[in-house]
Amino acid sequence: MRAKKVDPETGRSAATLWDITELAGVSIATVSRVLNGKPHVSSAVRKKVIDAALELGYIEKPPSAFQEAGTTRLIGLTSTSMHSGEYAEILAGVVEALHSHNIRPIICPIPYRHNCGMPLLERVMYHTTDGALILGTTDEDEELVEVYQNGFPLVLINPSRSVNMHLPVVAPARWSAAKSATEHLLSLGHQRIHMIVARFSQYSSQFKFDNTDSIAGFQAALLAAGLPASPDLVYECKRNTKESAYQAAIQLFSLAEAPTAILALSDVMAIGVLQAAHDQGLVVPQQVSIVGFDDLEFAQMAIPGLTTIQQPFQEMGRIGVDMLHRLMNGQKLDATRVELSTRLIVRQSTSPPISQ
Repeated sequence: MRAKKVDPETGRSAATLWDITELAGVSIATVSRVLNGKPHVSSAVRKKVIDAALELGYIEKPPSAFQEAGTTRLIGLTSTSMHSGEYAEILAGVVEALHSHNIRPIICPIPYRHNCGMPLLERVMYHTTDGALILGTTDEDEELVEVYQNGFPLVLINPSRSVNMHLPVVAPARWSAAKSATEHLLSLGHQRIHMIVARFSQYSSQFKFDNTDSIAGFQAALLAAGLPASPDLVYECKRNTKESAYQAAIQLFSLAEAPTAILALSDVMAIGVLQAAHDQGLVVPQQVSIVGFDDLEFAQMAIPGLTTIQQPFQEMGRIGVDMLHRLMNGQKLDATRVELSTRLIVRQSTSPPISQ
């Protein structure tokens, strides 16, 4: 018998799903099916997995839920940033839809740094659940695909980077959103437009953003207007924070041909640009126009009010739950990727430029 792995800080088992996989000699997907009480696993294999989990201390006893059973009406709900503005909005839609389907969530936050607690799959499957909603970014695509293709229902909502095409996803139409914001600035007469994007989230460098679609939409609008779409027009900050965007804007304002308009790929960064403009003595919007992305609550309270792209966060949450509910009932999805339209909200931070 193998010695049980114990976390020295908590005294609890430190065994993982991967340890069970190795000891039982089965795939991670099979372990998932057994620990979530799913059918189509032989009695012999089911026993091997449960025995391995018991031996490693992953479970204390073989609960009845691990036997082939019906549904629990529980889902795992996990996110890298439960307290951020956009995910609070998504959660509102999720909770509303879960209630209508009589489903209860088990909250499984993802740690913000490496080697900190159980990985996503561990957290979702540690409890017996019928499915999972994943809000934001994860770096476990391969494992998620294997688990999903072996019958465990899951849906990704608003991932901040591209994910495997086989996984169900609901997200905003980022290409058309960035194109719309850029076209608004072009319609006002701006020609020197720069974009500020972030490489990582404000919470961790573990979760990298994929800005490809947004940048492509920005460049498409410029090219359609007969303007060059140089990569130099896109400034990449390290993090999605006011501080990073502030430093980026200071550098852009120091250029010989400084931008007359800046599109920041989040409202958080747009506020940093507003502050930088103020500190440089620039009047918004007369001397520089600023557009954000998200339409969080503080966008309308900014001075001046922030022109921004409104994302349908609550609708994302509701549709994500509806997709998951269909999968949990054994139904096929009409589409595995759903992109929702965004809306340009024009406020006081944009106007025609004084001069080019």
